[in-house]
Amino acid sequence: MTSNGKIPVLAFTDSDVPYLDMEMHSDLKISFCTNIEQFLNEALSSEFSGMILEMKKVMTTPVNDRNKIFTLAANKPLLRTKTKSKTAVLVDDPDRFRSDCKMNRKGQLRRYKRADVDLQIQVSHEDDHVMANEYRAEVLNISEAGCFFRTRTDFSANHFVHLKFHDIRNKLPIYGAIRWQTTPKNGIYGYGIHFISIKSDQLDELCSRHIKPNIPGPEQL
Repeated sequence: MTSNGKIPVLAFTDSDVPYLDMEMHSDLKISFCTNIEQFLNEALSSEFSGMILEMKKVMTTPVNDRNKIFTLAANKPLLRTKTKSKTAVLVDDPDRFRSDCKMNRKGQLRRYKRADVDLQIQVSHEDDHVMANEYRAEVLNISEAGCFFRTRTDFSANHFVHLKFHDIRNKLPIYGAIRWQTTPKNGIYGYGIHFISIKSDQLDELCSRHIKPNIPGPEQL
């Protein structure tokens, strides 16, 4: 939870005015975003337990950006809304939404151990889902939730990237969100990635081949 005990929720709306009198403010801390760049930056830089999406706002967003919204919202509790005469109309059950946000927040408290590795992978830009133009990168650490890689390619204009690990059987691109990046040094860029879309067999093999064997046991700490 946040320092004041409220659960953080991200909203994509035209305005916060129709939502100011909502009862949910008592236990949810709602961050309102009125443009897609603000929404993506907030969604990728902080942990949010749920999302409020204004349906008309989402559907009038360009399709590429709309797909990014849906991707980020896929595994989150979701409250869809409509606005009418400066009033927010809730499409989904607000009590269920609050309850799901609380449960999701508990799950976010889990922290995955990172394993130090040295893996060569290929990376492509967020709009190149077939990876027609691949760039070399080196993964330095990895967990069940994501990884950190270095590369000579500048991905700073991207919110997402596609990753291909060559030493696992399922070589479908893994879709990842850029959560943070290092300051470039000597032409080397570093990116912290959160796995957004990864197949269960890919995660199982990454765990068995690279994560579990490289996490130090108690005797090594």
